[in-house]
Parts: sequence; C-alpha cells; structure tokens
Amino acid sequence: MLRTEALVALKSYTRLPRSVQGLLERRGQEYELAGGISRGDSFDRVLTQLDVDVFCLSKLHILRSPSEEAGVVDGSFVVRGKAIKLDGGAMYGVVSVVLGAVPPDLRRADNLYLLRLFDADFVRCSVPQQLPWGVNTSSDALAPRWNYVSAVFSKRVQHAVVACPNGLFSLRAASHPSELPASAAEALLRNLLDVDVVLELPPGSASGGATTRSIYRLAANALFVGPEDAGEQLEQLQRSLKLPSLPGPSRTLATSVGAFSLHAGLLQTQGPSVDAEAVRSAAPPGAAVTQQSLSKWWTAPVSFDVRLTATVAADQATPTQLSLQLREGPNREYDVAVQLLCAPLREPRPGETEATLRSQLAAVVGSALEGALADFHPRGATQGQLDGLTRALGDAAEAGLNGALLFDGAATVAVQLAFDQVKGETTLLPSGEVVVIPRFATDLLSPRLNAYLGVFATLGLQGSFTAWPQAMRNRVTVL
Repeated sequence: MLRTEALVALKSYTRLPRSVQGLLERRGQEYELAGGISRGDSFDRVLTQLDVDVFCLSKLHILRSPSEEAGVVDGSFVVRGKAIKLDGGAMYGVVSVVLGAVPPDLRRADNLYLLRLFDADFVRCSVPQQLPWGVNTSSDALAPRWNYVSAVFSKRVQHAVVACPNGLFSLRAASHPSELPASAAEALLRNLLDVDVVLELPPGSASGGATTRSIYRLAANALFVGPEDAGEQLEQLQRSLKLPSLPGPSRTLATSVGAFSLHAGLLQTQGPSVDAEAVRSAAPPGAAVTQQSLSKWWTAPVSFDVRLTATVAADQATPTQLSLQLREGPNREYDVAVQLLCAPLREPRPGETEATLRSQLAAVVGSALEGALADFHPRGATQGQLDGLTRALGDAAEAGLNGALLFDGAATVAVQLAFDQVKGETTLLPSGEVVVIPRFATDLLSPRLNAYLGVFATLGLQGSFTAWPQAMRNRVTVL
C-alpha cells in the first residue's frame, strides 16, 4: 500500500507546471516516496536508479572491521546501501537493514552495518522494493500516455504508478505477451485518450433484451455503448452516418474489467471521425450522446453563454458580429462565450482603421463583462441574482459602447444570458485557472474509463485506477 503522505505528495505534483518522476521505496508493508525527484514525462531517468542501492540477502556476514567478523545471521533481509568489489574479488557493503531481524547482540543503534558479501547470499526479492512513479500534470491527459506505459509494456519494469489529476493508475506487466506490436499498442492507447464522442443506448434497447453492456467502436473518435447484442444497431448507425463497418472478427476481447465486455472492433483505430452533433441527430431514441475526451477535458466550473444585441434606431445596414472567449472570476473559473451582434461601426477617423475600432469594441464588451461579474458568486446562485447580472451587464455594455462613440447614434443593448454550473472535483492548471475533473474520468463504472483500462489485457498488461477521494480514504494497493 501507499502511505497517505505519498498520496498527498503525488496528488500535489499533478498541479506542477511540468511532469516529475521518482521512486517509491518499500518500508515494511508500505511504500513511501524516496528522494531524488527529477523532471521528465517518462521513466527514462528514474529507471537508471532502480535497484541501485536496494537488494535482498539470505544471510548477513556482519563485520566489526574489514578483517574481523562479528557474526553471521541467516534469514530474509532487504538492505539499502552500496556494495563494492575489490581487486582481489572480495565484496563488501555498507548498508542499513530495511526488512529483517538482526539479533540484539549484533544490532547497531544507527542501523548501519559493514558486511562481507558473497554471490550466494544474493536472492531475488519476493516483492519489488522500489517502484517508479510518474505524473501527468493538470495540463495533460487523465490517464497515462505511452511515455509511461511503454516501460511496463517492454518489461523494463514490472510495476509502475502514474498520478493523474483524476486519480492514481497502477500499471503491471502480465505473464502473457501482448497481442499487438509496440507501434500498434502505442496508437491504440493514444486513440483511447483522444476519443471524444460516446453514445450510450438506454437499458434494454437491443432486441434480445441482453443486460450485459459492451463497448464497441463507432468511429475513429467515437464509442458505442450498449447490450452485447447491439451489433445490428451499431451497423445501422454507421450506415446512417456514412461510416464504414469496422473490419475484424465479431468477437470480444479478453479483459480484466468486470463492468463491460469489449468488442474486438475497439482495436481498430484507423478510419474517419464523426461530429458529435451528427451522432446526436442519427442516434436511436433515448440514447445519450456526450463528449468525453481524456486528453482535451478542461472545463471551467461555471460557464456563461452571453448574447448581446446592440441596435441603433433606423439603422438597416449590415450588422457587425463579434465572438469572444473569456476567462473571468477571482481564479479565472468563469468560462464566458460571447456573441455580439451590433449596428455597423462608424467610419474610421484619421489615424483609425476598421481593425482598431473592432479591437476597441472587444475591449468595451470585455470590460463590461469583467465589471458585471466582479461580485458574482456562482455557488447557490438564484434566478434573481442571474436576472440582476443580466441587467448589470446590459447597462454596463450600453454605457461603455455609447461612451466609446463607436456608432453613428445612441445604441440600445439587449442581453440573453445562459448559465451552467458543472459539478465535480476541481483542480488548478499551471496558469492558475480552475477546471473541473469530469465524472466520466473518476467513475469506475464509466465506459470511457473502462475502454482505456479494458484493452490492457490485450497489451500484456494489467491496470487499475483509484480516484483521489477514494485513495485518500482507503489508501491504495499498488501490487
């Protein structure tokens, strides 16, 4: 298990500007962080340090001095230290005993021992004494990329831990080989991070009334989730969307996830992508279509969709349109999309251009939004507060536009405002912006998360995930 202190540190590292890596060392029945943290988004550096100074022995030849033996202790020992071999072939080590019982008459208060080492004393450790760990920061994906997985896939290391903004992934090499070469495995994991459209059929929607759910491939960027006998519905949907039926045998994959079966078409990453709106239009009645990317997941806790219309009396000319995407609020936690439709701008004066007038228009609208949102607190916002925000924004925008003299007359501003508050755990981007970690990346019953973890068996791997709240309550078993 991981100590709570290690979990707290790993979670905090996901908010760093850059990825870091290091080692976990076994202390008794738990693992804790070792020293020597270094930058990097792969295990290349840390693997050079793995098992350098931790080894297992079946016997301790404890010395008082290089020429005087204090005693020999049989048992099972894990020690940490440095071993050197002299020119004559004799091997010595200065170590501390991590695991194993040293008799009281030979025990040292500082736990440092000078040992004579023999080749026959070295044994294979029953459990790894060191585990590499890496981090995906909040600006990266919500699951390990190939840069971490490849070390386990190639058996350079048997176990590894990767901390992501949503939780902790434990990676292990399985006893069976991968069914895919490294290049295909890398492409598959990259695709399963980037998939951004998920269609889920309602329960009991297939003809046979099957209850077991299965994950199918709909398109290169889309998944189809339904009963195990929903293959015909999948093909109908693909024809409706003018997508090719995926090649390959109609079979399910061996997998360690229990909530879903995985259709073999999931391994097919080539082919056209599909737009989420097109899938919604073609989806069967009752189906849910959502966007669920593990690589492009950043959503503000609060989003506003603002539509401003600025009119000038008797003006029938072609209107000016402007679109803005803003981040506002104390920690830039408001995601604001603005659509402005206004009367034509006046003719540029000497020293002005059309571009400078549009830039001034954007600045006025942005300033009005910033002022109106300055004292707005979204948590528990009432309809009355939203109505007040809408009026304040309209008044500020109207005053700012007329004060800037951007039109050939006085403007009247109307405002439409839509407000959405996303629930879920939040984290910080390296820029300081607050973002919400989506539920589909933390729920163990999420088909999106299970599609990623489900293919590990095909790759000769085992993988598990624990969301941070659960990890902090129960700690995490990593082996």
